[in-house]
Amino acid sequence: MNWVLILFTGILLLTVTLITFLLYSLSKQGDERKNYIKQKAMSQTFAVIVGLLIIEVSVSVYASITNIQEQMD
Repeated sequence: MNWVLILFTGILLLTVTLITFLLYSLSKQGDERKNYIKQKAMSQTFAVIVGLLIIEVSVSVYASITNIQEQMD
């Protein structure tokens, strides 16, 4: 289970780093596409993070249920 946490943390840090780099590079541009690109990047990143969190919670719940059933047997 620790490797999943390490992998998730690595993906999260990579995502935050890439968003920061994107926002920094967009701040240098002065055109109207900046807001559109920001919204698109943020919404897609948010969807990915929520999806990963749902998967992680599902795995934890399944592991807990399986562990409880093994203890009852």
